[in-house]
Amino acid sequence: APCTVGKFCDGSTLNAPTGDCAAGYFCAAGSGTATPFASNVYPLSGKCPKGRYCLAGTTNPIPCGIGTYNPEIQADQASDCLPCLAGSFCSNTGLSAVSGLCAAGYFCSAGSTSSQGTICPVGHYCPAGSSAAVPCAGGYYQPLTGQAQCNTCPGGTFCAPGSGVAPVDCPVRSYCGSGTA
Repeated sequence: APCTVGKFCDGSTLNAPTGDCAAGYFCAAGSGTATPFASNVYPLSGKCPKGRYCLAGTTNPIPCGIGTYNPEIQADQASDCLPCLAGSFCSNTGLSAVSGLCAAGYFCSAGSTSSQGTICPVGHYCPAGSSAAVPCAGGYYQPLTGQAQCNTCPGGTFCAPGSGVAPVDCPVRSYCGSGTA
């Protein structure tokens, strides 16, 4: 009979499998070694593919969980699945690379599962791929949430650095051109 899935049979006239397939590998039925290398194409025996990990005795490579990815082959433990990078998202299981960048108007912390991680707050802007909300600089403001850029402070008003929510009228006997901080 062929050797049991997840095991290997090294030799002839065996009455039981020799042992478990090695961590970082997966063994289909009939594997003759703990570290098969003839192929790396699932479902055949071989090194554990990208986006998955293989514990000792694995019968099927285990997909990395949602919010993680694994760009390397031969992973042998769940911790080889990396949290999705800040500014990006990982929306499926078994990924070998991030799904994409965080959408404009949102920011994504490490391990995000959606392109719309956290909505950008007022007084801030979040271009595509943001890992954190960025405060509007002096001369700019943003009264709305979920925005990819700040508005230029209009003439006759000023926007102090860090205030960012609404323009303030220019003081009496002062001139404030467009974009005054």
